[in-house]
Amino acid sequence: RRAIHSTSILSADALDMADTFSRRHVGPNDEDTKLMLQSIGFDSLDSLVSATVPSNILSSKPLSLQPAMSESEALTAIGKMANKNKVMKSYIGMGYYDTIVPNVILRNMLENPGWYTAYTPYQAEIAQG
Repeated sequence: RRAIHSTSILSADALDMADTFSRRHVGPNDEDTKLMLQSIGFDSLDSLVSATVPSNILSSKPLSLQPAMSESEALTAIGKMANKNKVMKSYIGMGYYDTIVPNVILRNMLENPGWYTAYTPYQAEIAQG
């Protein structure tokens, strides 16, 4: 029985105030990555990508990424984006309360199981709006 851990840091260290966002969220360390790659028959991430991503969509250019942010910097940036949102009134799901629905509509549309019983195994008509 072989155990693979995503970090070599003791769990008590995770509660330390010096604990970093990236250590908690970025992923496995180099040793763990090597063990995972070996378990599926690859010696590097490059060989895994070459074997799984078709060459006609694989870019050879390096990604143009901004420098990493700390957790508080990321939360501030997300907050600035969220503040650009406009609060609008939503009418979705408000229903049709206080209205009279004729019986012919009730019987033939709303009470007809053909509208909400799936004729295919994956989706009912009522789910499509």
